[in-house]
Amino acid sequence: MNGECWVGQVQWGDVGTWFSGAFTAAAVVVALLQGRRARQTAQEAHGIALRAQERADEDAAAREEIRQDELANQARLVTTRVGAGHPTSWARVLNASEEPIFALTLESAYLTGPRQPHDYEYRVLGRYSAATLTAGTEFEFEVEFREPGAQRPLMVTDMDVSIDVSFVDKHGVRWRRWNNVQPRRDAVAPAVHREPPPPKNRY
Repeated sequence: MNGECWVGQVQWGDVGTWFSGAFTAAAVVVALLQGRRARQTAQEAHGIALRAQERADEDAAAREEIRQDELANQARLVTTRVGAGHPTSWARVLNASEEPIFALTLESAYLTGPRQPHDYEYRVLGRYSAATLTAGTEFEFEVEFREPGAQRPLMVTDMDVSIDVSFVDKHGVRWRRWNNVQPRRDAVAPAVHREPPPPKNRY
């Protein structure tokens, strides 16, 4: 082999090419790292924005719940008392608020208890509604119950009588209240001071 040294014949190229390749590789690494950091930053910002929106939604829901609760303040002061009698039961609605209510209507009357008949009807004697109930006043309904086809009213002294009434408050919001449970809003409110249609299930 004539004593030739193969190592001495390896062509390593010029120094500029090596530096250029090294800088290119470094630039690629830097770009990848920057892209990764940018993605992480964007993900963190997105997470922060989502959490902020969730907190804003929760705060809005809490404020709306408080507003709805405050809106029902007057409706909660409209209470009922019911007396079971024979043949006529009575139900008194008291407006204990400081403002009038409007379009007070007896929507339904019910019998409950162990001796309640399976099927019955009710009849309102006299007026079943009042255009206005001023502050601190009562309105009385008189109600009779009977089984379908029966000639005489039921004796309900040993049964519980309950009623469901509707009315419009001072804000023009229509409410329904069964006995003295939490009042609930009614989606369709009649015009204030206007007599609503009669109940459908009277006899």
